[in-house]
Amino acid sequence: MKQIHKNRVNKLFRNLSMRNRLIIFFIIISVLPTSILGFAAYRLLLEQIRKDTVNEAVFRLEGASKTLEEYFNEIENLSIEVIKDLNVQYLLNNEKNPLSLQYEDRAIRLANYILSSQNSISSLQIYNNSENLVLHKTLAYNDTFRNVAGGGEIFLSNDYSLAGDLKGYSLWSNIYSKYDKLSLIRLINKTATQEKNGLLVINIDKSKLNDIYPDIPLFSESHLIIYKTSGEIYFESKGKEDKNSINAEETIGLMVNNTGEIQRHGNKYIYIKNYSVKYDCYISALIPEAKVFTSLNMLRQIIFTLIFICLILAVCFAMLLGYYMMKPLNLLQNTMETVEAGDLSVRFKRKYNDEINSIGNSFNKMLDNLNDLILQNEEKQRKIRIEEFKALQSQINPHFLYNTMDNIYWHAQTIEAFEICTIVEALSQYYRISLSDGSLLITLENEFSHVRNYLEIQRQRYSNLDLCTLDMASEISNCFIVKLTMQPIVENAIYHGLRDKECGGEIKINAYRDNDYILIKFYDNGKGINKDKIEKLLIQDESKQGGYGLYNVNSRLKIIFGDESGISIESEEWKYTIVTVKIPVIYDKSKYE
Repeated sequence: MKQIHKNRVNKLFRNLSMRNRLIIFFIIISVLPTSILGFAAYRLLLEQIRKDTVNEAVFRLEGASKTLEEYFNEIENLSIEVIKDLNVQYLLNNEKNPLSLQYEDRAIRLANYILSSQNSISSLQIYNNSENLVLHKTLAYNDTFRNVAGGGEIFLSNDYSLAGDLKGYSLWSNIYSKYDKLSLIRLINKTATQEKNGLLVINIDKSKLNDIYPDIPLFSESHLIIYKTSGEIYFESKGKEDKNSINAEETIGLMVNNTGEIQRHGNKYIYIKNYSVKYDCYISALIPEAKVFTSLNMLRQIIFTLIFICLILAVCFAMLLGYYMMKPLNLLQNTMETVEAGDLSVRFKRKYNDEINSIGNSFNKMLDNLNDLILQNEEKQRKIRIEEFKALQSQINPHFLYNTMDNIYWHAQTIEAFEICTIVEALSQYYRISLSDGSLLITLENEFSHVRNYLEIQRQRYSNLDLCTLDMASEISNCFIVKLTMQPIVENAIYHGLRDKECGGEIKINAYRDNDYILIKFYDNGKGINKDKIEKLLIQDESKQGGYGLYNVNSRLKIIFGDESGISIESEEWKYTIVTVKIPVIYDKSKYE
């Protein structure tokens, strides 16, 4: 009978999952020792709880003091950004200047940045030397404090004089304490001469100082005070059950040592305070002694609760251990699902050298082979696109030999036809760059030279081209661009924008770098383009045979450099047209040819 029962138990145990076996095991080995340790700990903790409470409060308060210093220091650093900001300086120096609105707008943006950087800042004011409010900024929806700030109350206070004596160093003030605000005041000195230029006031909500204290029950039940050595109270927060029993002004005089006990109105308190040397203030907490002993009375219940919790934790730990044992398989499964979703960049990564890791490595090798096949296919597609580009390029490549132009040039020199010489020389250089030994890409410097020659030819024909300027940043002169990108755009501007203009025709070309791209802007003051027509310009017109236009240029750029490159158009009829070419910054053209 016993053997039958034993067999049933063994069979039941064998049928359990690994996770369930771990749960049973940890329950057995955790309940007994946890109970013994719990009762022993109860006896020891009874004697240590009061001492530990004080030590914890001291430790926490030291951290709170450092947090307060860091907080004040952060506000002061933000104030330094304001007083040294050039726009603030210009605004104070040039209030009547027409550009003062620009300075004010930039100063407002700086103020918004300051307010958003620290949510405890309620408002910021800047005054000029005439004690007038130049800038006031707050995030409050209903700004009732503006009238207070503009009333000049601060200039009547003793703190204003103290701030002046500090020559630009910060001063923390209670000038607006009746509005529950703590203020940082400091002079704004001129950057060059260090003469007084204005006054900065940053106001913070005192209620936010409550966040300086750690969010623990010990302090939520306590009376919290931050005060200067002079007795001036920066902040006071009363405990949940301590609304009227302590008067801060009277109590701070009784806290002689860093820790101790005081009695107020029949209640005993344990006080702790920490001194901040940098800001000459104390951060303190008064803990009701009754709350400390209440925790002692509850300790027995806590011990029994801990025993139960340990039992639960043993179960959870067993489940967690089972989870980590299953984690490699889950990781491999997730990796496979990610690949199935289309992401071939993921790999199975695990440090241990076991059977699951071996399967994962085989899976990684399969992905590597698959990626190699994809890259080979992409390279094949890239070559196809280049061939497509060459087909488009062939539509606009010149088919005239510039050597013939040289013969015409010397003949014109012989008969002193100098205007013909100018045109032929420009045309010869034009074709010389157009041919470019069959290269797909040429430098921006050569492309600009090519357009310059083209404009020289066109100016001989169109006398209304009064101004043609080409400007290129020197840093991009050796960067590469698709050959014959600029000339079709300039030709389009002349024939469709400026040809019918009697005089005053302008073409301006400006090229510069914008991060990883080069932008080339073409401006003309011709008749402009209708908005409806702009959308059609970059779409292929099958009815046009032999022409290239803006569509062809745009197509070539996208084929070679990708969809991020290309042409955009901005125009206003009878005023102007701006065509912008966007290409990547390329110093090595080898992979494009």
